Amino acid sequence: MLEVMRIEELGEERDRIIERTRLDIEEVRENVQKIINDVKTRGDKAVVEYTRRFDETELSPQEMEVAEAEIQDAYSKISPTLLKAFQHMKKNLERFHKFQLITVGRRIKIESGVILSRIWRPIERVGVYIPGGSYPYPSTALMTIVPACVSGVREIVVCSPPRYEGSIPSSILVACHLAGATRIYRIGGAQGIAAMAYGTESVPKVDKILGPGNIYVTAAKLLIFPEVDIDLPAGPSEVLVIADERADPRLIAADLISQAEHGPAGASPAILVTDSKPLANRVRNELQQMIEESPNRSEIEASLNNYGALLVANDLDSALEFVNEYAPEHLQIMTRKPSKVLDKVINAGTVFLGPFSPVAVGDYATGANHVLPTGGFARTQSGLSVDDFIKVMTVQELSKNGLKQLKETVTTLADTEGLYAHSKAIEARFQEKEKE
Repeated sequence: MLEVMRIEELGEERDRIIERTRLDIEEVRENVQKIINDVKTRGDKAVVEYTRRFDETELSPQEMEVAEAEIQDAYSKISPTLLKAFQHMKKNLERFHKFQLITVGRRIKIESGVILSRIWRPIERVGVYIPGGSYPYPSTALMTIVPACVSGVREIVVCSPPRYEGSIPSSILVACHLAGATRIYRIGGAQGIAAMAYGTESVPKVDKILGPGNIYVTAAKLLIFPEVDIDLPAGPSEVLVIADERADPRLIAADLISQAEHGPAGASPAILVTDSKPLANRVRNELQQMIEESPNRSEIEASLNNYGALLVANDLDSALEFVNEYAPEHLQIMTRKPSKVLDKVINAGTVFLGPFSPVAVGDYATGANHVLPTGGFARTQSGLSVDDFIKVMTVQELSKNGLKQLKETVTTLADTEGLYAHSKAIEARFQEKEKE
C-alpha cells in the first residue's frame, strides 16, 4: 500500500514518479514496420491475412466495412438508457467544440489600409481508431468523431478491431454512427492504421489519423508519420490531485481510484500532492477501504503500487512546483480557493476545480474532450479540439495607402537580405505605367 512521503525527501524516487510510463516502441518497431510495408504493397490481401492471424477472424475484403443494416441492428442491442447517455454526451461535445471555432475568422486592423484575418478550412478526410477487445470505449468514439464533424470534415473513416465472428461491440457501432462516422471498418492493430494511412482497394486513404490504441497501434501511427499526420500518441490515463487540509479525503481517494482502474496493465498514475500530512494519512486510510470494495481491485492496486504516490509539500507553492514539473493529464484542485491555485498552474491537460468537479464527469459528460496529453506532454501539447481537424489560413488585404505606409520598411529589409526582386515587387505598384 502507498506510503505518505515528503516531496523534499524523495531523492531519486522523484525522478521515477515524474517520468512514470515512458512509451518505447523499439520492441515492436520491426514487426510493425513489416505490417505497414505489407499493407502498403498488397492492400486488402494483407489486411485480411493479418486480421485472420491477430484477431482470429476470417473476413473477405467485401466484409471489412460494416454495413448500414448491421449499424441499425446495433441500436436495438443497446439499452435506451445508454443511447440517451450517448445523445447527452454528443450534445455537450458539440456545444463546446462549436464554441472553439468562434475566435477563428475575426478581422483585425493592423494599421490604416492593412487588414489581416484568420480563416479555417477542414481537413477533407480523417481516420479514427477506436480500441475494442476486452475494454471497448465507445466514449472515445464520440470524443474523436464529434469534433471532426463540428469542424466540417467531409469524410470520417473508422477502424476498430473485430471480436469473435467478426463483430464489433454494438455500443461502439452506435457511438460511431451517432457521432457522425461516414464509414466503419472491422480492422484493428497496425494493419488498420496502415490501411487508413496508405489506402487499400476497400479502405480510403486519409489525411490524418487520430485515436488511442495499444503499443502496436501507437507504433504504427508514429511510423507512418509524417507521410500522414497524426495526433499526439496517447499513454495511460493519469490524475494528480492538489489539496489542502480542508479537502474531503473520501472524495480524493475516490478520484484517485477512478483513474487507477483504467485498463489491465496497472500503468495509470494517480497522485495526491498536499501541504497537509494529516490529510494524506486520511486519504491513505480511505484508499485501503475503497480498494477492498472495488470490483477492479487488481487493476487499481497495480496502478497505485507502480505509479501512485501520496506526497506532502511544505506549502501549496511547493506543491505547485511539483504539479508544473509533473504536467498531469488531469489536474484536480481541491483547495479552499481553487481559482487562485489555478492562476499558478502552467502545465496540465485539463483542470477540474472544486469538490464537485471530478475527472470522471469530464471523461463522459461536460463537453470538454477527454483525449489529452499524457506522460508529461502537457508541458508542450494541448488536448484534442477542433484545431486538430482544421487548417487555419491567414488572409492579408492592403489598400494602396496601406502598402505605401509599409513600403520603406519592406524595401529596406529586402535590400538588406539581398532579395532585390522583393523591393521591385513593392515599387512596381507605385510606378506610373508607360503610355503606349
